[in-house]
Amino acid sequence: MSKSSSPASNTVLWCGGRPLGAWARIGLSVVLLCLGLSFGAVPTTQAATLCVAPGGSDGCLATIQAAIDAASPGDTINVAAGTYAENLSAFGKDLTINGAGATIISGDNTGRVWVIYSNSSLNLANMTIMYGSATGDFGGGIYNDGTMSLNGVTVTNNNAGYGSGITNFGTLTIGGSTISNNVATVSGGGIVNGKDLTITNSTIAGNSATGDGGGIYHSGTSLTISGSTISGNTATGNGGGIVNFSANPVSITNSTISGNMATGNGGGIVNGGTLTLASSTVYGNQGALGSDIYNSGPLSARSTIVANGNCAQFGTVTSLGGNLDSGNTCGFGTGPGDQVNTDPLLGPLANNGGPTPTHALLTDSPAINAADNSGCPATDQRGTPRPQGAICDSGAFELVDNVAPVLGACPPGGPFAFSTGLQEVGPIAASDTGSGVLATASTLAGVVDTSLPGIQSLTFTAVDRVGNATPTTCQYDVTVYAADQKVSADISAIRAAAPEGDAKKKLGDVLTKLTQALDRKYWLADGNHLTAKDGDKPFARSKEAAKLLNDVAKNAPYNSLLPGPTTALVGANRELAQIAIADADSQNGKDKEIKAANDELGKGDKERDAGKPDAAIDHYRKAWEHALKALN
Repeated sequence: MSKSSSPASNTVLWCGGRPLGAWARIGLSVVLLCLGLSFGAVPTTQAATLCVAPGGSDGCLATIQAAIDAASPGDTINVAAGTYAENLSAFGKDLTINGAGATIISGDNTGRVWVIYSNSSLNLANMTIMYGSATGDFGGGIYNDGTMSLNGVTVTNNNAGYGSGITNFGTLTIGGSTISNNVATVSGGGIVNGKDLTITNSTIAGNSATGDGGGIYHSGTSLTISGSTISGNTATGNGGGIVNFSANPVSITNSTISGNMATGNGGGIVNGGTLTLASSTVYGNQGALGSDIYNSGPLSARSTIVANGNCAQFGTVTSLGGNLDSGNTCGFGTGPGDQVNTDPLLGPLANNGGPTPTHALLTDSPAINAADNSGCPATDQRGTPRPQGAICDSGAFELVDNVAPVLGACPPGGPFAFSTGLQEVGPIAASDTGSGVLATASTLAGVVDTSLPGIQSLTFTAVDRVGNATPTTCQYDVTVYAADQKVSADISAIRAAAPEGDAKKKLGDVLTKLTQALDRKYWLADGNHLTAKDGDKPFARSKEAAKLLNDVAKNAPYNSLLPGPTTALVGANRELAQIAIADADSQNGKDKEIKAANDELGKGDKERDAGKPDAAIDHYRKAWEHALKALN
């Protein structure tokens, strides 16, 4: 009977899609309730929670299908641990079904385990779906035509012609799940996607197809994969890991595609559509052409490792930078920071933390700090924050290094008595069990300036590639004697290059004076003290040398060559006086003489600053003599 054309005497009121009966058979209150005009509050339906347990124990239903049939939209069904041999369907349902982890739903190879119709929405969690069968057809484990999510679900050991684990022609979200060991006699061993599919933090492994797409066969509207591993899948045809034949963009981020195999092309990936790879690792796949990637469409890559295999390029490749190719077949090398013909130095596929297996970067991997930071995800595939250093790592794995470099003992030295200028100290060894030391040959070295007498501190700092730093400060005693040797060596070099003439002669006289000043009979063994008896003679010879140097320096080119050695000579003589004053002070010498010594030291500094090196040295001699008297 029609809702609108019934005679008045037989008018039927329709409420919520159901006839309530003729006007003559219902009261006004029923009409008002139907119209939402009740004088009281209208009761609302509360979502219910149903339970299923083996044998119907504990007041629960005995089968999952019975619970589905009894449930209303929005209800939740909790399924206890156990094995349930059922072939399930959801029609016109919006349900959440939670397993207990050890909940197994088996199709017993008699039919599909799950069929979700287009008018249904189903959220499955914490269960295993296995032994489903759809011979020559789609979806042995799951056939989804509606809206579906899987969380903590394992889909394994199912068989079908296509998409033996899962066939999706609706909207499917897979998170924290495993799709493994499913067998397709045609294509899509793990999954066939014909519409919208999102995969996060999941593993697609060990699936096989006689045709194409051992792991995933995609020809739908959208495919987004992140934080996931696709490994060990096989295809007798093409695309052991993934086949993409969709014209719509496919995105793979922070994921690992490893150890897949195709008898045909593209052991890891076959891309015949549009594909973007970002911060992912494609490693060690096998195939006839393009063992890692066979590309015949637009492909863009950023901060991705492709290694231990090769690419076959028949499409277009856009490198966005930070990519690493162990060969030179993937079309990388054009983006900023790209590396080709470079071994990424990866560990085996293993549980390195996080929900899915990954290839760890070894400590000396060139992928460390090699990514393009502008597109760096907030975490790596495991959920580890990026970057760990200043720059993200290429690939799906971000190396965590909390191990600081270890420096060896300070290089031996002191007191130094070098006969030449800057002296290298070291090498000092640096080792690191973390990401490796940023130092040539894992050693560090420093220099001691022997023209500067006194204690020199050198800080050796080893910094690894993620910024861990270890500083070690070493102290070296440069003797005054060594400083004077440095002055003599510098002047000898200047004289050797000088033309014959008055300047060359005077520089020869300077060297004679300095040789006399360096006579070891005036010096104590430490190279920082003069003998009390004849210690004034080195001062006298140095004063004469300084006067000659000042004269020669009045003319070019010596006005630019000699100020340095002259300053160093004056500084060495000042250091002799300063050391003597420090000795007197530390040994409680006579205050009057120590004051006089310091006064002379100050006068010498004024003469030095006034450009009178010979007069400065004379005052330093007097300061030295007062310091000696302070101890007598």
